[in-house]
Amino acid sequence: MDLKAFLRENVEAVEPVKVAVSKRMKDENGAPVPWVIGCISSNEDSILRKECTKTVKKGKKQSAEFDYPAYQTKLAVKCIQFPDLADAVLQDSYGVMCAEDLLNAMLLPGEMSDLAQAVTDINGFASFEEEVDEAKN
Repeated sequence: MDLKAFLRENVEAVEPVKVAVSKRMKDENGAPVPWVIGCISSNEDSILRKECTKTVKKGKKQSAEFDYPAYQTKLAVKCIQFPDLADAVLQDSYGVMCAEDLLNAMLLPGEMSDLAQAVTDINGFASFEEEVDEAKN
């Protein structure tokens, strides 16, 4: 067996994708403006997961609770390369002071769902439907 395929210089890079997340955000010609979404590393993902996991005490027992909606928002913010969600002018226009709040203010629930799917895809996570299909085969 040859390990060359696993060497960093031989691994195919994941290129950012352009996704029209919202039909409401249009350019001067009336076309939806695409967002640019990239992937993150496994280390960055681990940090996000830790940020979204809280220890909860129930009597004498402790358990970990994972806040999936918060994780999904933080992951999307980390992956969005355009628009710049840290831009003060953009945040001011929506009356918010952080990227997570800006994203939630900018998008409708369905748009957020479409964005989450694009973020999931580029980061190599299988969708629930794909897992079901794979289990059936």
